[in-house]
Amino acid sequence: MTTFSAPATGGGDKLAVADINQHYVVIFVKSYEENITTAHGPANAVRVNVADLTTGTHHLDVLWFPKVIVGSLRGQVGSMVLAKIAQGDPQPGKSAPWILEDATQEAAVVAAANKWLEANPGVLDEKAVAAPVASGLAGGLI
Repeated sequence: MTTFSAPATGGGDKLAVADINQHYVVIFVKSYEENITTAHGPANAVRVNVADLTTGTHHLDVLWFPKVIVGSLRGQVGSMVLAKIAQGDPQPGKSAPWILEDATQEAAVVAAANKWLEANPGVLDEKAVAAPVASGLAGGLI
């Protein structure tokens, strides 16, 4: 007789945007998902894999809900996005929105992103044919 395990609840890794504020990241956008049931009612999200270049770590199958970030990434499904996590200007009566600042023109960040991707082939886009060379780079790259 086979012993079965119950499926995990909650899906992938947890990565709060607030925890990586001011970090440079490579984001692989897996999907855009509408009307996900949350404690605050239905919300739209993006499902992403994230390499944190500041710490050298990565997070897989993360759901992000911040509206501005979702808007920035919803049309990027299947793409790698290079950005810095930041907060925009607050609007009256509201907290500052989480945003992605373009990092594609910063040579050191582009070099760090390429170095991470070369050291971890197929991890973000899930096309790895073998185990990644490294799970992260100690101390980060930038």
